[in-house]
Order: sequence, then C-alpha cells, then structure tokens
Amino acid sequence: MPLCSWDSTPHRNYNYYGTGNVEEVLPGVLKPLAADFVMGESNAWARGIIDLIRVGDLVEFGPLPSDNIFAIVAGRVVVNIAWLGAFVATYQPERQSEMLTQYLRGDEEGMKSGLGADVERARKTRAKVERLWAAAPARAEKEVAKAERARVRSLDAPKLAGESEARLLARLEAAVALCGEMYVRHSQTTMAGGEYLGLLGSFLDTAVPGHPPEWTTTLTSALGVVSSEPMERVWELAQVARKSKPVAAAFKAGDFAEVRARTVDGTDGPWAEFAGALATFLQDYGFRGQGELDPSTPDWGEDATFVLSAIRANLGVPAGRSPAKLAAKAATAREKLTTAVEKSVPAVQREEFRLQLARTQQFVKARELTKANLARTSRSFRPPARELGRRLETRGVLATAEDVWFLRLDELGPIVSGELGPRAVSAWVTGRKAELETLRALELPVVFTLPVEATMAAAVSPGERVFHGLGVSGGVARGRARVILSAEAGAEAELADGDVLVAPLTDAAWTPLFFPAAAVVVERGGMLSHASTVAREFGLPAVVAVANATRLIPDGAMVTVDGTTGTVTIEG
Repeated sequence: MPLCSWDSTPHRNYNYYGTGNVEEVLPGVLKPLAADFVMGESNAWARGIIDLIRVGDLVEFGPLPSDNIFAIVAGRVVVNIAWLGAFVATYQPERQSEMLTQYLRGDEEGMKSGLGADVERARKTRAKVERLWAAAPARAEKEVAKAERARVRSLDAPKLAGESEARLLARLEAAVALCGEMYVRHSQTTMAGGEYLGLLGSFLDTAVPGHPPEWTTTLTSALGVVSSEPMERVWELAQVARKSKPVAAAFKAGDFAEVRARTVDGTDGPWAEFAGALATFLQDYGFRGQGELDPSTPDWGEDATFVLSAIRANLGVPAGRSPAKLAAKAATAREKLTTAVEKSVPAVQREEFRLQLARTQQFVKARELTKANLARTSRSFRPPARELGRRLETRGVLATAEDVWFLRLDELGPIVSGELGPRAVSAWVTGRKAELETLRALELPVVFTLPVEATMAAAVSPGERVFHGLGVSGGVARGRARVILSAEAGAEAELADGDVLVAPLTDAAWTPLFFPAAAVVVERGGMLSHASTVAREFGLPAVVAVANATRLIPDGAMVTVDGTTGTVTIEG
C-alpha cells in the first residue's frame, strides 16, 4: 500500500531504495503537482539514458506511474538504488562501480553495482559511455543558453495571461520534457564524476600506500564551480552596501522591508548603486533558491529574502577575508599538493596520475554546471502552473491560486475544461493538505525495500560529545554552533563570522551562508554532494552524514569540526 496518495508505483523488478543526497536538492515532502513533475522528468531521463546506450533489453523501464531512477515514497523523492545499480552494471565489465558511494550513504555493500554478465558487450558499452561522458561538459556549456531561454520565456507574465489553457498545459509538458533532457546530461557528469573520483582514490591508495586521507578532497578543491559563484557575488553586494550609510544601517537593523522598498521603488540617491548591483545579481542568479528543483517553491527572483539575509551576514565579516582570498588560498594548497603528489608517485605512473586527476576535476566542475541548468529549466514549470492556479481561483474552483500544487498533473486538463467541478477539487485539496501535514512528521530509513513503514521521528538523547560523519573538506575549525533547520530559518539566521553552520542538509543555494561560517556540518550528503563541493572551493572544513546533528548539537555550543577525520566534538 502506498504511504500517500501521490506516491509512485514501485518498480516490479527493482526494489532497493535510499534517501541519499537527493534530499539536498529535493528535500522533504513534495506537494502532489511538484511530485508529478519530478516523476515525469526523472522517467524521461531514465528512458533517455537507456536509449542513449541501447541497454533497454538489460534494464527494464517502467512507464508512469512506475518509478525508475527516482521514486516518490511517503511523498518524498528517493533513489531506486537497485534500478540505478542495474543500469550502471551494463557498462562495468571488470570491476564494480564506486559511483554510488560517492553520492549515497547507507548500507555500503548495497551501494555497489553489479558487473555486466556479457563482458564483451559491457566493454563496448563502457567505451560508448566514456565517449558520451567526454562530450558532456562541452554540451552542458552549450545548454546554458537553452535552459536560460526556457526560464526567461516562462517569466513573461503578460504573455502567459493571454495564452489559452491548452497552451499553458502544453507549457507544463514541455517543461517536464526539457528537464528530462537536462537530467540526461546531469546524470552523465554525475556518474563520470563519481566514477573518476573513486578511481583517483584507488590509484592513490595503490601508488602511494598510507597517504594522508585528505589528499583526494584537497586535490578536488577550488576548481571554480558555478555553485560557488553566488557566495562570491553576495560578498560583493555586501561591499557595495558598506559604502552607503543608509543601506548599511538598514541591513544592520534587519529592516528587509526597507531594503526591498528602496531597491524596487527608489533607485536614486544613496541607494542607486546597491539597487543596481542587486538587480544584476538577481538577473544572473534569480533562478536559484532553496529546494530549487521543486517548482512549488519560490526562487530568489521571486523572493530575495534569503539573499538579503546572506548580505547582512556578510557585513559582519572582516573585509580582508573575502571569498576570492579563501578560494585563492584553497587553490594554492591544491596546486602545492598536486606537485607533492606527483613527486610521490612512481615516475612510470605520473602520466596516469595527471590523467586521473584532470578527469576527476573536470567532472566535479561539470556536475555543478549541469545542476544549475536543471535549476533553470525546473523554474520554467512554475509560472504556467501558477497562471492556471490564478485562473482556477478566479473561477472559484480553488480557494487560492497556490492550491494548484495540491492537484495532479493529469487532473489539470479535466479541471480547466470543466469536466471536474469545484466540489471534487475542493475535497482533493483538503485531503491532500491533511496528508502533507501527517507525512511531514514521518521519516524513512536511509535505505529500504518496499513496502516500508515510515515512522515518527525518533527521539534522541543529548549527551554525546563526539559525532562521526564523512569528512569531505579537510582542516580543523572551532566555533559556536549555529543550528539552522530550514531554508525559512536560514533567511532569518543571525550567522556571525566564525560560527559553525549545522544544518539537516544544504543545496547549492545555501552557499551564501557558507562564507561567514568557519565550518559546515550537515546530516546528509556524500563526497560529491553540493555542500561538500562548495566547502572545498573555499577551504572550509566540512563533515556530512552526521546523523541527527541538528538535534544533538545544541545551538550556541562551542564545537570543533575536523573535516579530515570526519568528527565533530562538543567542547566543555
């Protein structure tokens, strides 16, 4: 039995699931329409990658409402690890892939893929897959413009208002298809990044036995990933705000209403430079936001509160400690280590080391670019959905336009045509809202098979002093723990210079809050999760996969974070 009325149908042949670091980008319980969007794009993605390497006879594709790569369980997005493992096995002729363990945490044995039964075919498929991987970064660069055009077109409110409802429904379907296309590229860079990172680690273990554990993380630091750009630009905005006494005073007072009014309605006088800089920032990064792949959530272009909060936090950081300087320091450490590792590697293996390192760095960087493209295209679903909601509210079918997110994608056509009346729609919305509240109080195991029982969040007993997770960015830092439980709480956070950010998860859009932090601790994620990648960009010690960190580490406690050993210690 499904745990909620908009759960997907379990795949008939693949039954092993995990929450993984998918929660970094699609956290919590999704509303029904957003869940349908995710399932539509993920199944288009699954069909696309199967067809691309022609393994449909080896990996069974389940048409909607069946799951494939992603599933909806208890209203949450989870990964079908068994399906993904079967797919990866089609191009693994001699060794298991280490890709899954780079992104997912849980039963390590269950995270391994199998090997292709037909070794010769698997070798040929592997060669094809590696050619596709090699082409993916350049293709992703070209797709930036395509993704941005789709997003910008969707923001033309007057045009949307003048379109027929049939056209609006077509826009929704087009957004699903385009996101599925973008997911194909994202999966290529993701799989390559995880695979090559594992191969780099294995190479170092063999070539330089007993090497320091932080080598791999340092060698993949400070690469200039696109998800770190908002952090740098928010810092620049804070420097612009510093120059104007009225602007700086409004931020220090936390008067975001004043800031919004002045930057939108008044762009002359002492506010002019800051207003222009903020407008440019939102033009470039307005598609970003907390839970940005969930189209039911607003992005920064729609609600800039989080950005303003991050600017305020940056104002308290000494001007000499800019993101550019942190990144430069991390880059110097990477370059210095690269030279030292080359000298440590036997001469006959140095060329192989350079190749392994270059491939790993390329795909760590490319993965963040493809994720940004996904965020842009995901945003193109939101405006037409809201326009349909607005029309249904005007007709009295919905109480508010935002209730459209409690409808199913296949229900929208009959509703807008009048085949389904207000009474049925009202009952669905009311029932699904109640379901949503119940589901939010539940949690799933890290890995599981279906059927599964979602349980109430377990009580934890404070008292532990040392917590263990996965060290993903080396170094040691000490500071006051600042526990931030959600994106909404993050917008109101008083994160001071030198605090340790402790969160259930972070996605790329949280990165402006990383800068004031001395270190980052999150409950979920793996070596190539977004929190890990961005922390390494700036040399911030980071530990992920620390179970119940936000419930066990008291807000305000002094903690020491060791990003090399993966430990977090409460002092005193």
